[in-house]
Amino acid sequence: VLTLTPQGIISGKVEDEDGDPLAGVEVVVYRMGYQGGQRQFLRSGNTNSSADGSFMAGLLAPGRYYLSASDNRSVTMGAGAERPGTKAPQNGYLTTYYPNVLDPSSATPIDIGTGTEVHGIELRLVKGRLFRIRGRLTGSEGFSGGMLLTPTYQGVAQPAPVQRDGWFTFQNVSPGDYTIRSNRGGP
Repeated sequence: VLTLTPQGIISGKVEDEDGDPLAGVEVVVYRMGYQGGQRQFLRSGNTNSSADGSFMAGLLAPGRYYLSASDNRSVTMGAGAERPGTKAPQNGYLTTYYPNVLDPSSATPIDIGTGTEVHGIELRLVKGRLFRIRGRLTGSEGFSGGMLLTPTYQGVAQPAPVQRDGWFTFQNVSPGDYTIRSNRGGP
C-alpha cells in the first residue's frame, strides 16, 4: 500500500498600486534552503496571474513557503530592451514579496500543512526604478554558460546569457545589493 500526501494550495490576487488586477504577472513560490553554501530562497514553483489578477499555486508539500510577484511582461515582449542613447533607469513594477514588501528578508512565510488551502493572499506590486547592469566577462573564449545576479542577502538569481564577445546584460533589476557570478555550463 502506497499512501499519498494531499498537496497544499496558495491562491490570491495580484494588483497594482491602485488595487486594480494585473494579468500575466509571474507569482513564484519559494522555500528557504541552501545553495552554494548560502542560505537563500529556492524556487518551488510558479504560476501567472489570470485576466482578473487571480492566481493559484498548487502541488505544495507540507512546509513553509514565501511568495513573490514579478512583472516580466516587458522583458518577454521586448519593451525591456536597451534604448539607443539612454542609460537612465526605467520605471516599472519591482519584484514584490508577500506581504507587499521589497526586501526578501522582510517576507512573511506561509505555512502549508497536509492538504492545506490558503486563500485570499494579496500581492500588490510596488512601482519604482528598475536598472540595467551591463558588463563583460574577460577571458570568455570558449565559455559555455551565463552570468547570475543574486541578491546579497536572500532572493532568486536572475540569469543573463554571455554573448560571444563576452558581454552580458541584466534587465529590469530592482534596487538592492547583488553578487554577480559566472554560471559555467557544459563540460
